Amino acid sequence: MAAADVAQAVVDVTIGPALQGTRNVAGPEAFALDELGKLTLAARGDQRTAAEALPGQIPYSGRDQIAA
Repeated sequence: MAAADVAQAVVDVTIGPALQGTRNVAGPEAFALDELGKLTLAARGDQRTAAEALPGQIPYSGRDQIAA
């Protein structure tokens, strides 16, 4: 979602009538960061893999892998 779209959604909620609930601006789906990395790479045809970090560890980020 583009930053301008997020900003517009915040403005709409701020100046609009009370929602009395939750507003989804990017969809109701929840994704882990590594999953978003995988989806983005696949959509761009990028052959690299998204590294999955273990709790408390920094993921390896080499030439053929990105850190997500």
